[in-house]
Amino acid sequence: MTLRKFLIIGAALLSLFLMIALFFSIQYVAVEVYAKSTFANSRQTADRTSRTLLQIMRRGWSKEEMDLFSRQITGENAAHEVVSIFRGETVNARYGAIDQPPITMPVLQAFRDGGKVEVRGDGFLQSSYPIIAADECLGCHDNARVGEVLGVIDIRKDTRAEINSFRSKMFYTIIPIAFFPLLGSIFLGILLHRKIGHSIRRFHNDVHDLNTFSDLAKVKTNEAPFPLEDFNLLKQETNLLIDKIKKVAIDRETMEFEIRLLEKLLITSEVVRDWREHIKSLLIELNRIMDMPFIFSMFYVEENVYELEVFWLRAPSASIRQHFEVVIDTCLRREFPALRSCAVEHHTAISLGSLTDLYEDDIDIHTKKIFLDAPRIGGIVGVGLLTREPVDQTKALVVESILTTLLNVIGSVKAMNKYTQEVEYYATRDPQTGLYNQRFFRDLFEQEVLRSQRSDRPFAIILLDLDNFKTVNDTYGHSFGDRFLQCIAGRLKEAERAGDILARFGGDEFAVFMPDTDETQAYSIACRLIGVIKDVWLEGPNGVNVSTSVSAGVVSCPAHGATSTDLVLMVEKLLEKAKYSGKDRALLPSEDDIIEIFREKSEKSHFLKRALDENRIIPHFQPIYDFKRQKVVGHEVLMRIKAEDGHLIVAQDFIEIAEEMGIINRMDLNLIEKVFEKVRMERYQGMLFLNVSPKDLTHVEFMKSIDRLVAAYGIDCANIVFELTEREAVRNLAMVEKFVLDLKIKGFRFALDDFGSGFSSYFYIKKFPIDFIKIEGDFVRGMLSSEVDMAVVASICVLAKRINVKIIAESVENAALCREVQKIGADYGQGYFLKTPGLDFTQEIQLCV
Repeated sequence: MTLRKFLIIGAALLSLFLMIALFFSIQYVAVEVYAKSTFANSRQTADRTSRTLLQIMRRGWSKEEMDLFSRQITGENAAHEVVSIFRGETVNARYGAIDQPPITMPVLQAFRDGGKVEVRGDGFLQSSYPIIAADECLGCHDNARVGEVLGVIDIRKDTRAEINSFRSKMFYTIIPIAFFPLLGSIFLGILLHRKIGHSIRRFHNDVHDLNTFSDLAKVKTNEAPFPLEDFNLLKQETNLLIDKIKKVAIDRETMEFEIRLLEKLLITSEVVRDWREHIKSLLIELNRIMDMPFIFSMFYVEENVYELEVFWLRAPSASIRQHFEVVIDTCLRREFPALRSCAVEHHTAISLGSLTDLYEDDIDIHTKKIFLDAPRIGGIVGVGLLTREPVDQTKALVVESILTTLLNVIGSVKAMNKYTQEVEYYATRDPQTGLYNQRFFRDLFEQEVLRSQRSDRPFAIILLDLDNFKTVNDTYGHSFGDRFLQCIAGRLKEAERAGDILARFGGDEFAVFMPDTDETQAYSIACRLIGVIKDVWLEGPNGVNVSTSVSAGVVSCPAHGATSTDLVLMVEKLLEKAKYSGKDRALLPSEDDIIEIFREKSEKSHFLKRALDENRIIPHFQPIYDFKRQKVVGHEVLMRIKAEDGHLIVAQDFIEIAEEMGIINRMDLNLIEKVFEKVRMERYQGMLFLNVSPKDLTHVEFMKSIDRLVAAYGIDCANIVFELTEREAVRNLAMVEKFVLDLKIKGFRFALDDFGSGFSSYFYIKKFPIDFIKIEGDFVRGMLSSEVDMAVVASICVLAKRINVKIIAESVENAALCREVQKIGADYGQGYFLKTPGLDFTQEIQLCV
């Protein structure tokens, strides 16, 4: 609506309102005055009538004369008044009743109350006045009392004609007056519109032409003032708004770039793996919004170890590269005065074309720093902008966003790599002694068995177990026992041959792998190590020097076995035999030992085949608890075998033999079908965590069977989580990756089991779309007593958060651990403290932490 229309319509409505308000106000006042005047006249008429009746009575008129008088004064008069005289009961009793109009309510009220009654009705006014008996009235009305109502004079006036006449005259008088405000408003609207219309049209055209950020500069804010002060104030505020918009506004292209820049902040496993390519693509994207020939970053990952990398949009000439190395070095030394020289690595984003004309004065360098305490890492990123483009406030904000994005991406990648290096180190190392751990040793063992078979070269293993070490712990405490183990590990490390691999195999067990060594050499080395350990002593808390002896089992490949399972069984049996034979000795297997061990293995193989044929595989379920939602959200499916005597055998006692026999897939499918049947019967809706080897996923028939079971039992694929384990070495990782991606598309999810316990975990997290990480139970159990275990778990949690993967803490075995894993960032928990495995699904867990 235009201002002119607004003023005209407003004036018309105002005039109408004033006319109506004036009309009804005057009418109300006039009717009130009219009513008061009419009632006053009625009272005068009643008084005159009453006095006349009294005078007549004093003269002694007869009844006939009185009736004649009454007929003359009653009825309608010239003033449209109807006067009526009503006799009371006392008069009728003395003189008899006469014809009179029907008695109305005001008349009855006057008879009853003895006072005047004045009533306003619809189109009439009615007044009723009582005739009160006085002393002189008792002469004629001897049956009355003084003060009694003898009759009522009623006067009723019809007001409709007079009021309607008044309204008509008043309406025709007010209508002409109402046109004057309307005409005045129209004139005022036309006048104002002429005065301010030009400025409004000019401002409208400026706003209409405002399409991009640069168009803001075209808006003129110093035009001539408006003729009205209010409009000038509005104009001042509008000009102020335009000035502020010029300072903070960002055009659509810049905004779209900022949105794309935010997308670059997402750190995925692909970004971690190929972060340099990510920075190259980011550099190309940046040059769509501003000229930026290069980006550089420098981070230190260890003390005095720096990594400087320069990313060029196009390949620079040798002279430009050398020149800007000096320029960047100067810039870095301003930020890091103690910086020593460091190697520079150059990268090119676009291979086509080259930079041949670029000078120091052409470039304006902007930088930003970051320093982290955990992990200890820090660095600086910088961008080079061409100086021919001035950096206004908007572009300064964009540059700051670019630097923040670069810092987040590169810093996060560096931090995750540092975390990964730390976790990978402790994944293969025993945190207490610094030796390799059992998991690494077993992986190496399996690989060396295969290598030995290919090359026909022998190797040997020594398994050492400290004698009576439990007594040391019980006598002097676990802290002293840990230090004693560290001393023994140190001496063993000094005594091992070059090329041998020493590992901590268990609590007080150590293992030595010796390539290219036969059984005779291995036995001689074992005897030497026994002597080394006997010479180790440590002063106890009571001042006594504490020492111990050691027992050992020695086996070689292929003399004593052709598989890792056979060799481990053999060396463990020999160690047990050395203990029972008096300790402090090393034993090689005899022919009887070999026969006995293979007999036991054969019995286990027959037992497993019978258990599978007789359907004695039993699923057990251990709940997985969501700490945030405080509810059970899933269960890990665990395999148990029911022996002939009824007791249950856990998977770790038969899994290696089952894999060697090649029946593990059949056992897994048997277990999964029983689980799915239970899910359908009980309508269970939670997640199911199924343990599979990555190698299982490459078996076409195995995966077809999984698809068939899922369809047959109506299982939601999103509720199935495959736990990838490392039971077998994976030779074709690319094929496993393809199968995993195919299953992911179908809706299945994946978890990395025992994360941190081996090298493969980190390859899996880079290659596979993982949803959950299950932290190795040994690290979780050691969190409260080992700073290294605590650091490993914390690093895994940070890594998982960065790549948006959920964390499940295994082996939560007490309330303190439960509190700590929640505090450190685990999403879910699993362990004996929460619930032991059972035959049924657990619906609720009441935590008492």
